[in-house]
Amino acid sequence: MDRQADGAALRTSRRIARESAEPAAPHSVARPQRAGPGRPSVVRSHRQVVADMLASDPRLQVLEMLRRRRERGYAEDKSALYALVQ
Repeated sequence: MDRQADGAALRTSRRIARESAEPAAPHSVARPQRAGPGRPSVVRSHRQVVADMLASDPRLQVLEMLRRRRERGYAEDKSALYALVQ
């Protein structure tokens, strides 16, 4: 393996030099959101309603949101709704 005077591998030094010469992608570029592993979110259909509830009353507790959502047909557990609010 070829080494430089500082002990770094020659191929590694060349790769790092090549990577730093490439322009970095701007953070404002919108990238498509890929679905992660696992099941789809059960609260996805309730996301906008929960956001509206929090906009009208930011101090609204999750249990109260859960009660209101269950009146409208939400049949899932509190933990999914709690994760959405956080």
